[in-house]
Amino acid sequence: MSQTQGNPRTVEALEDLLKDLGVEEQEQGVVQLLLEYAHMFSRVLLQNATVASDMAGNSVITASDVRIARTLSEHVIEKMPNSLLNIIEEVNSRKLNAQKSSSPMPAEGVSMVEPNYCVKPNSFGKRTREKTRQPNNRNNIFMAKVVFVLGPPGCGKGTQCRKIVENYGLVHLSAGDLLRAEQNRPDSPYSKLIEQHIKEGTIVPVEVTCKLIEKAMNDNSEAPGFLIDGFPRNKNNLDGWCETLAAHTKLQFVLYLECSMDVCIKRCLSRNQGRDDDNDESLKKRIKTYQESSMPIIQHFATLNLVRKVDSSKDPEQIFQQIEEIFYKDGSFKRKL
Repeated sequence: MSQTQGNPRTVEALEDLLKDLGVEEQEQGVVQLLLEYAHMFSRVLLQNATVASDMAGNSVITASDVRIARTLSEHVIEKMPNSLLNIIEEVNSRKLNAQKSSSPMPAEGVSMVEPNYCVKPNSFGKRTREKTRQPNNRNNIFMAKVVFVLGPPGCGKGTQCRKIVENYGLVHLSAGDLLRAEQNRPDSPYSKLIEQHIKEGTIVPVEVTCKLIEKAMNDNSEAPGFLIDGFPRNKNNLDGWCETLAAHTKLQFVLYLECSMDVCIKRCLSRNQGRDDDNDESLKKRIKTYQESSMPIIQHFATLNLVRKVDSSKDPEQIFQQIEEIFYKDGSFKRKL
């Protein structure tokens, strides 16, 4: 099957699991991918990251590998077969090699390996995580299902997220709404900082946004999933997500609401929500920021086959029909009766 070297019990358990899941023996790299996902899905490993020597080798992940890994991950989360538990037990019993190696897994004391979407293509440079960090304990949102909702200002993210919540029961977390609520909180240490960035049409520091998102997810830890609207908006946002929450959540897909700038501008200027950034000057800055910073993020996710594009220039009901087709094909969330 693979030329993986290592403890026979680990390899045997892997082979058994792959047979159970119906994966063809000739698939290359599956063992390495499964071990990587075993790290991501193990609560024990989130607290005490370790790595098997079997993982050493090529860290380049192809689009085909991503599809295989996503298929495996869904089975692993839902069933957690005994063979995987044996693998985790075996991997967790080993000590990390603190010396530099070609393994895609971290050295001792480093937090969990990023999911595949956090391993940047060449245009994004090195891996997000290079610092030595101690893993954080986020067990109450362990492997929460996430859908990123991205698109230009005025594309209808809020409207469509409300429809998704109504029909599928997901919790809608709007990065913008969370920031505005924090700005209005009297005792917030971030209030003035957020106000300044919103008025200037610039992006609030990712540390602040990630803290607010994490708190909101913890407050709704029993939810079937989360719609995260308007985030990540740039490379810094993506890096921050990968640093803090990526290894503790599962990105199902990215819902991209595509819309022409003319339509978006008309919608933004016609709505009356009392928002500081819905004026002509701020709107131009927001659109410029979106084109320069957010579009590369969408393109990055597209290279990993994670983007699900919707024509949001249509009326809200027609837009939602497209979204329902996407949710049906994905199969991760059940529609309310």
